[in-house]
Amino acid sequence: MGLPNVPTDRAGVCLITGGSNGIGLAATQALLRLGCCVVVAGRDAQRLAAAVAPRQALNTFADAQIEDVLVTNLLSPMRLVRSALAELRRPGDLANGRSVRRGSVVLI
Repeated sequence: MGLPNVPTDRAGVCLITGGSNGIGLAATQALLRLGCCVVVAGRDAQRLAAAVAPRQALNTFADAQIEDVLVTNLLSPMRLVRSALAELRRPGDLANGRSVRRGSVVLI
């Protein structure tokens, strides 16, 4: 799985839910190859342990690190979607005589 739109010179922290197998694991591995710091969550503890290497305990995070994670994983996607709403709501091509929306947002 490639992630061609992730600039390697700006790789940051990525949170991957469902990162212990399937698409989530593939995304995790691709982001790690790009030099991102990846935080992985999953339901199966054994599979999750096999999928990840270094970890950082929550009690070792400084407040600034926690705030960075929140900005990256909560505020940034919300701001991105907000900025794209006008374009996503604009009528697009006709399908079966009806105007269809131009796009959708999928946050993983």
